[in-house]
Amino acid sequence: MPRAARRALDILEAFSRQHRPMTVSELAREIRVPMSTCHGLVKTLEGRGYLVETPRGGGYYPTRRMARLAADLERFDPLPAWLLARLTRLRDQCGETVLLARRVRDEAVYVEMIESNQSLRYIVKVGDRRPLHSSAVGKALLGALPEGEREALIDRLRLTRSTAATLSSREMLEADITRGVGRGWFATYGEYIAETGAIATFVVIDREDYAAVIAGPIERIRQRERRHVTALLALRREAAAAGEGGAR
Repeated sequence: MPRAARRALDILEAFSRQHRPMTVSELAREIRVPMSTCHGLVKTLEGRGYLVETPRGGGYYPTRRMARLAADLERFDPLPAWLLARLTRLRDQCGETVLLARRVRDEAVYVEMIESNQSLRYIVKVGDRRPLHSSAVGKALLGALPEGEREALIDRLRLTRSTAATLSSREMLEADITRGVGRGWFATYGEYIAETGAIATFVVIDREDYAAVIAGPIERIRQRERRHVTALLALRREAAAAGEGGAR
């Protein structure tokens, strides 16, 4: 991503964290850029109608333009309505956070999140990224690829160890993916986040590979593994029945 675009997004995310008007100097400190750079970004966003200066020079704050833009985009969500409703039912059925992700180059990116209602739960944001080799969502997306394409992608991955449980050798990762492809589902227990477990499978929506994931505290996921697997494979069959490609 170009640096200017990244920094403009950093400014908007800073307001999301702080929930208050901020001066240019405060924003510069928050996103760690020079004052002159931050001033230029603020003036650009102001000129496009995304920021407004508060009365008496108390700083800047986002206008509702971004909210209206987001609402317009949401009305044209590319995910089919049946899938979003089904993910919500899956959350209610399993009692854990349910996620949907796509592969963007060498990472998995969450595109939908239906949060668990339990007090102790797995929480991420849409847009968060995960490595392919140490997350259930990443393994499912690797498993969705043809074997030759999968091997080429694994060749260029950096198998960084996140926890003691991370599979950091190509041989171990390939064996794990092969096992997952054979049974139709993938799992991680503490491989990316020590106390988190996740079960995933892949579905094809509008000819694009996605991974559907159930994630939560590691012991709860372990105890209900078979139930979660059954629910995810049912979702995969429903995707196939809906004409979306589903299982391969």
